[in-house]
Amino acid sequence: MKKILLSLGLVAVTLVNALADGTINPLPGILGRFRVDTDRDGFPDRNATAADGFQLHLFYGPADVTSPGELIHFPQFALIDGTTGIWTGLPSTLGIPGTEVGQIISLEFRVCTEAGLWGRTGIKRITLGPESGPGTVVWSSTPTANRFGPIVQQLSPTPDVCVPEPSTLAVGALGGLCLLWSARRRLHRG
Repeated sequence: MKKILLSLGLVAVTLVNALADGTINPLPGILGRFRVDTDRDGFPDRNATAADGFQLHLFYGPADVTSPGELIHFPQFALIDGTTGIWTGLPSTLGIPGTEVGQIISLEFRVCTEAGLWGRTGIKRITLGPESGPGTVVWSSTPTANRFGPIVQQLSPTPDVCVPEPSTLAVGALGGLCLLWSARRRLHRG
């Protein structure tokens, strides 16, 4: 009986492991403090702040992907916390859907605002960590072949990298309707 239970336990562990997603640690912390180059001279002028409205989006795909257009957009994203330039909002062990532990994938981070400003890190090959963590660290104080360095962005106006959340669009549409209603009301009064 003990042998059967042990065998069933090993089969269960093997099945869970086979179905597990590979993981990364997507949050750069102090190593990936987001700095903004506002005057476009190649040197950061200040830390990004929450008021800047930056979002950090993750894109991934098979190891042989070299074109950003072939990458899959991960559904969650990170935001800047306060005035420190540090990203928050994603877990430190993030499972990448449809992947396996030890698999090599292509990974890229894109930074954007709802105003359409954006920047990207470039694509790196990353080996995924175990589901239980720790996720593979993908940031370093100096960039390497499989680690991203600190983000310093000279942002460009291009709207195709990030799409505003539906709730943002709804609030904008509601505001526009209120303005139209208010203008129409003033015309009829006077």
